[in-house]
Amino acid sequence: MRSNVSRAATQSLRRSHPARGFATGALLAVVGVSANAEAQDASTSSLGITVNPTVARFASNGTTPYPLRAANLNPGAINFKDCADNIVLEFELTETGLSTTDTLQVWAGPTDCTQESARVSGTSGPFCWRVAPDAAYGVSVSVPVYARNVTQFLDDTSSDVLAYTPRPGTTPGAAACQTQQAPGPVGLTVYFMFVNGNATDVDAAASYPIDVDMVGPLAPLDLTAGIGDTLLLLTWTPQTDSTIQGFNIYVEDQGAIGADGSTEAGGSSPTDCTSDVLVDSFTTTVTSGGGSSDGGTVVVGVPDGGVSGSEAVGISEIDGGYLAGSIAGGTSTSYTLSTLPDGRPLVDGHQYAVAVAAFDDTGNVGLVSNLACQAPAAVVDFFNAYGSAGGGAGGGFCSLQAPGAPAFGSALGTVLGVAAVAFVRRRRRRR
Repeated sequence: MRSNVSRAATQSLRRSHPARGFATGALLAVVGVSANAEAQDASTSSLGITVNPTVARFASNGTTPYPLRAANLNPGAINFKDCADNIVLEFELTETGLSTTDTLQVWAGPTDCTQESARVSGTSGPFCWRVAPDAAYGVSVSVPVYARNVTQFLDDTSSDVLAYTPRPGTTPGAAACQTQQAPGPVGLTVYFMFVNGNATDVDAAASYPIDVDMVGPLAPLDLTAGIGDTLLLLTWTPQTDSTIQGFNIYVEDQGAIGADGSTEAGGSSPTDCTSDVLVDSFTTTVTSGGGSSDGGTVVVGVPDGGVSGSEAVGISEIDGGYLAGSIAGGTSTSYTLSTLPDGRPLVDGHQYAVAVAAFDDTGNVGLVSNLACQAPAAVVDFFNAYGSAGGGAGGGFCSLQAPGAPAFGSALGTVLGVAAVAFVRRRRRRR
């Protein structure tokens, strides 16, 4: 008799799996599946799998522990760096009451992979895909799953994904990290299913929800750098993107500006701003669904099929040595830059190239803004310039101030004099 997911088990799965999946790291649902009518008796009612909700992470060699991100950076998700490093997620399973002839299959996808229609061609989908080689029955099973096996079909819901068969020691290439077309986490679920001899009927299954987020937020627009004394006043326009959690500020010291306008580091003038290390990601030509790289920037696609800096999504990989500071807040629009990444203050007369990139709550840094190049300079106001040119009158209340007298003293004397006259006039009216 053909086995099917029991009604109660399916309902249990749906209750614990809302529209976008479990919260990552939540307690995992255990799904029991009745293989046939005989499985309804008490002796087999405890069929099931449990998955330890604590999933160890290792480097791609499978043995070196991989450092977890901070708690505020969704450490249970797969971000771009996790995929680029092809980390291994180590799942620990325990089964109860299953046949020793069952085979463990591990699938992932945006839909319920326990449904046969998600695992065989000839249906409309969406489809799931295998993320680990099949394993023999075992009471306790350790299942290593490579990050790229999970991420490689993020943008493909066709039946083509069914052709992929994971093999030990072989995983997809870096293109598996370039399958996301828009910012924000994508909710997937990994399913662990013990199937019987026909390799399609599920006897028991358990699921583990996981977010995948491999592109940073949209790049800030219209970056400008205003001049201050040993500082630059940066302003930009954030794009409308709910994934933005803040902005990173990058700076390159291009050296002192010479008489001919050139710099010690060969940097260009502010009107022709270039940098070899703060890559202007908007010069990269990309097509929808395509992947390309440009220096320190990985661009993975343009959502609407156009080629536009404001629409491109991807990951900035600017060297952290150029990170001068960060500011929290998805709507932040300005930053006062006064120190270099190594703590040294900015110097008047030195040109600096600056760029800004937004970051999200999974640790991804998006594409950088346009570059801005500028040199700090001492700010001279009108009265300082007037005095330096030989002007003798004071500032502010100059028409009432004796040459050389402090402006504040003249102003205060004037105010007190006016108050005294008003007081005398009031006294005379009362008489």
